[in-house]
Amino acid sequence: MKKIFQVIKNRWAEYVIEILVIIIGISLSFFFNNLKENRVERKEEVKLLESIHENLVIDTIALTNQLQISSVFIKGHEQFLSPEIDTFPADSILRYLDYLITYTRFQGRDISYEALRQSKRSTIIRNRLLLQEIIQHYEHNYGIVKEWNNIDKNFVLNDVLPFLSENMKYREGRFLYNDVETTLKLLKEEGQFKNMVKSGAVFKQIIKIYYNKNLSDTKVLMKKVEAELETLK
Repeated sequence: MKKIFQVIKNRWAEYVIEILVIIIGISLSFFFNNLKENRVERKEEVKLLESIHENLVIDTIALTNQLQISSVFIKGHEQFLSPEIDTFPADSILRYLDYLITYTRFQGRDISYEALRQSKRSTIIRNRLLLQEIIQHYEHNYGIVKEWNNIDKNFVLNDVLPFLSENMKYREGRFLYNDVETTLKLLKEEGQFKNMVKSGAVFKQIIKIYYNKNLSDTKVLMKKVEAELETLK
């Protein structure tokens, strides 16, 4: 036992240095492993944000197109309620009728967001404020548009189409309903039909408002994602 203590006493400095070398080696190993993992995560974060940005760009194009379509539909509804409707060309009247039975649809391109949500890897985005804005945009902003699109769709399918199918006479032509005579008669004598036209116009005006808001919000979020990518790179 004395020999052991004597050896330790004589070589304690050597042993301390060896222990420190081991500790430093382990610490450096953890440090470089963490550094490597952080680099991998940052690359994944950049890739994810680039994908989300690409999806947002596509959404701005889709929303712009839907806004143009909505404007055409709304104008058609307004023309339908014009006192001079019976002086319009037959093709115009039938086209407005076609707008009445058509609904718009916007499905945000959320492939990257869905992958993020389902994998539960949201922690990869370090900017928590930006992450919350991305979640808000896809879950709330797009959700409202989807809800109003469904309201308009159900209105067309459950109210407008059954009513027209029951009242319109069959006529050959390129539109679904080609009965101008009955259309004008309904507009003059049937309050229910005019209420349908007015309701359809209101629904599409509300949808247009949300399309505009979402287009603006999408552009703002795109800028924030771009700024974050500049920081990460």
